[in-house]
Amino acid sequence: MISPALRYARPSYMPKFVPGADCVLYLPGQDDAYSATVRDRSGNGNNGTITGPTWTRLPSGLWVLDFDGSDDKVVSTSYFGDVNFKTTAFSVEWWANSTGGTYDGIFLLKPTTATNFAFELNYTSTTILGTTFIRADDDATGRVILKVGSLTFGSWQHYLITYDGTGTPDNTTLLMYLNGDALTKSASTGSSVVSGQPNNSITFGKYGVDSAFVGSMALFRVYNSVVSGHYQQERNLFGV
Repeated sequence: MISPALRYARPSYMPKFVPGADCVLYLPGQDDAYSATVRDRSGNGNNGTITGPTWTRLPSGLWVLDFDGSDDKVVSTSYFGDVNFKTTAFSVEWWANSTGGTYDGIFLLKPTTATNFAFELNYTSTTILGTTFIRADDDATGRVILKVGSLTFGSWQHYLITYDGTGTPDNTTLLMYLNGDALTKSASTGSSVVSGQPNNSITFGKYGVDSAFVGSMALFRVYNSVVSGHYQQERNLFGV
């Protein structure tokens, strides 16, 4: 096991984030280059099982996961307490560098007993169409487009999506921030994007046979509260 003091290029590049009681999942990096597990540092034991993604080290010394857009994913199957992504407040925070692909790229998938829903990057092979919160079983009535256009391939970006637990998580109540800036949402094609209670697993990177993320992701976090995010504190890790 690599000592935490040696996990990054130098101490000044250690992530400044310290998980609080409201953080139920924090996957900051690796313990060794060959491990199939990324350990949850929130203290809740929600470790992620790595299937396919490979570790890459940035110039800052931070380890990130590369996803090939085919079968790569990270799955955490532990219990997530009172975070159900339907009726209680939550925040999801992560960094990603998308390098393109043919189909939608899944950032995070949360299966439920009745349906699935995900935060995904919606794109063609050349153009990013938007970042969506989608009910995967029926996207005609469950899609909320949080951003259209202006996202770019090949660049590290910080994502934060929050819901304060008021009403239904939909186009009105879901808020998204890109690199610390609030995004203007387009009209929703459905008023509700979540049905059924979630089970205990969270998947990063892939859903089904064709919805897979291409690029790199890092510093996955899930909270049972609304947070302001950590873009400014961490941007030096990603050279932005």
